Amino acid sequence: MAQSVGLFAQDPISTYPRRVQPTETPTLLPEPHGDTCPPGCGCSTEERGGCELFRLVADVARARQDSPGTMNTTLFGALPAPKTANVYGVRYAVFEGPEFGQLLVTRHGWGMLEALRPENWYDGGAFWRRGEKMGQSTGTVYRYKPTSAGAKDIVIKVSRFAQEVPFYAGASFLKKIPEHVMAGLRFNNPFEEFGRLARLRSSRRGPRVLTKRAFAIYSPPEQLPLWQHGRVEGAAAMEQQAVAERQLTDHVKVLLDPHRSYFSIFGWTTGADASAYYQAGQLSQADMERVTEESAADLMANGMIVLDHKPAHVILRRRRNGQDWVRRHDGRIAYALVDFELLVDIPV
Repeated sequence: MAQSVGLFAQDPISTYPRRVQPTETPTLLPEPHGDTCPPGCGCSTEERGGCELFRLVADVARARQDSPGTMNTTLFGALPAPKTANVYGVRYAVFEGPEFGQLLVTRHGWGMLEALRPENWYDGGAFWRRGEKMGQSTGTVYRYKPTSAGAKDIVIKVSRFAQEVPFYAGASFLKKIPEHVMAGLRFNNPFEEFGRLARLRSSRRGPRVLTKRAFAIYSPPEQLPLWQHGRVEGAAAMEQQAVAERQLTDHVKVLLDPHRSYFSIFGWTTGADASAYYQAGQLSQADMERVTEESAADLMANGMIVLDHKPAHVILRRRRNGQDWVRRHDGRIAYALVDFELLVDIPV
């Protein structure tokens, strides 16, 4: 028998501005300005040295004739602490401004920097007006191709932190989850989700688990009442405090503002989910159930589990000849996982 917890919160799409037109957009690759900061930088006098190093990194990129969309991750590693944040163990390049909001880009998203600028997917509601809504998700998730040249598809997900959780799971699955984990059931805030995903991707405690890549977190500047986000006040305050405590102090201080929207941006994972292949008659029910159970077992072997794990979260890919699945070295069907807002740690 399935267990249901909480109610679906109001879909916040209707609350988004139809058009965002900032008068000043932070310069992602600042031009040298002599002894002064570039426009939109906002550095204090004490941070000026860090800003100069940030400009130096941009100069190196230009010397290499790298475009913003192809900048080497080596340059990401050279960014100074005054221009980066480190939250839940994940390092971000930080771009922000009063009318721009805040964009935090991971090393995986660094090569997509130009595409991740809000004007290339967010402004005017572009991602939900022209993107593809992912119908299998209970949340608000879109696939979208940014307008910048050469950009690859991205997945944009509205964070549901501090909302009540609509949760359904079979009794056999619930038996595998410790009671204290179920008692604390909640959506990960976006920084926590990226942090746990990073730990899962690097874990070698169990079989390697392939996943989608986390590119960036964007929060536009508009503030709305908590009820319009569907957030519970006490839960929002706890999430805000948790983010404040999980940061390195010598970096940019990140505030999780419960009155603002947060968008988690991921790379698109090629393939289709197990339930889609099953519905198309290309995957048997037995194989769908097997790959779902095997992926859950791999997660548990790494000390983690996705509480709403299901076939729709398991991405498979067929070989080019269309006759078989891409397989792991041990002969099992290869998979990648794509949903982590209910990814939690469990005892191994």
